[in-house]
Amino acid sequence: SKLVIIARKTGNTWYVAGINGENKKKHIPVDLSFITADNGELISDVTNWETKKEVVQLPDNKIVNLHLPGNGGFVMKFAE
Repeated sequence: SKLVIIARKTGNTWYVAGINGENKKKHIPVDLSFITADNGELISDVTNWETKKEVVQLPDNKIVNLHLPGNGGFVMKFAE
C-alpha cells in the first residue's frame, strides 16, 4: 500500500496531512490520540477534482475514519 500520513505541531496548532499514492479508494483509520482538542477542520478530496471543508469532531477513541479517492489526500488542523 502506498500511503503517507504526517503530523506536525506549530505553537498550539497540530496539522495532520495524508496522501493516497494509489489509484484506488482507501478507507483509513487515523489515530489522533495525541491531540487534546475536541474538534478541528478537515479539508479532503471528494473526487480528484472536488474538495470539501468541514468540521471534524473527535470521537472518544480519537480515531477518525477517512475515505480517500484514488490519488487523493487530506489536511486536518486542530488548535489546542
